Amino acid sequence: MLALRPALLAERGIAEPIVRACCPMSAVFDVRLDRDPPSATREKVTLNLLSSREDDLDASPVTHTKGNQVPFYISYGAQDTDDIKADAALMELLLRKNSGIVDVDVFPGLTHFGTNEACKDREFAWIQKVRSWMRRAPDIATVSNASGGAQ
Repeated sequence: MLALRPALLAERGIAEPIVRACCPMSAVFDVRLDRDPPSATREKVTLNLLSSREDDLDASPVTHTKGNQVPFYISYGAQDTDDIKADAALMELLLRKNSGIVDVDVFPGLTHFGTNEACKDREFAWIQKVRSWMRRAPDIATVSNASGGAQ
């Protein structure tokens, strides 16, 4: 997640602040394989995505929240998977501890895929909030830097 890794952008010659906000929906934030309790599903998915087991720590956004200044809007369905709910809660906790703006929505009655399917409706709350954030993106960074903490 490049929003949390500005050094990777700099290594590629991309000037900051190119990432003005991050709006993950039903996202995986922790692919560490040493989690307790272990998850066979999580391990299978993680190993299919990574080049090697040793990449799990580096590939986990939860391990890159320190010093973050990018505003985050985390969302998921109330009926999402337990792994997604746990990841979202951990990510929210770490972001609130380390950065400015963090907003979270849990959509009642929606499943993991239902949240994405709901985006076909322009009036869906996620669409409306992301559009609002996109319109005010320059102000988000200012508010985040000025607040010095979670809202």
